[in-house]
Amino acid sequence: MEYSNVKHRLKPFYNYTEVEAKEYDYFNGFMYLMDSRRGRILAELGLPVYALSNKNGVQVRMRCANDFKGWNYACGIEKSAWQQFLHTEKGAAFVIAWNRVSEVAQIVRHQLGIHRDGFIEDYYDLLYCEENRETRGYFDERKEYLGDMANEQKSVKRHIRLYLALMSEYAEMLCQESKESGTETVDKEYVFNEILVEYTRLNL
Repeated sequence: MEYSNVKHRLKPFYNYTEVEAKEYDYFNGFMYLMDSRRGRILAELGLPVYALSNKNGVQVRMRCANDFKGWNYACGIEKSAWQQFLHTEKGAAFVIAWNRVSEVAQIVRHQLGIHRDGFIEDYYDLLYCEENRETRGYFDERKEYLGDMANEQKSVKRHIRLYLALMSEYAEMLCQESKESGTETVDKEYVFNEILVEYTRLNL
């Protein structure tokens, strides 16, 4: 089978609950669900991202960052468009950046020592485990057909803005986790800087 026919298991986003997914069940057959933060990142990469309404199945194409102002949730991307993206060099560069920033965010998360109740702890632990498993699975699938990923490793360095956008996203996610746990609110700028410092320290 040619690589272009491979269907990757990796979804573009994992940070939503089953309840949230059911609210947008209308789109499950042909779209992947995500929040506006991830939607903005993918839209700026040129992907067709849509703002979704769970009430009547309406979808509106988001064409630039300004379109996301005032839209907090939810967005979607057609499954076929996502699969096509994953088969490109830019898609591989995005997944590499996503995997690296996610791993750094996990380190910072534990360094912050955020105290969480049972649901929050289980939910976010499972989230990071699933992200890590599926991004690495994508690398294995791609390598099986294309061999060494040296080109993707080089190309990802050209997308520094992508790293910063993902760092900002994960900083917000950690702040959200802290808020949901009922502990003292964590400043987003502080968390972002911690992620950036840890990323630099690891020379990723």
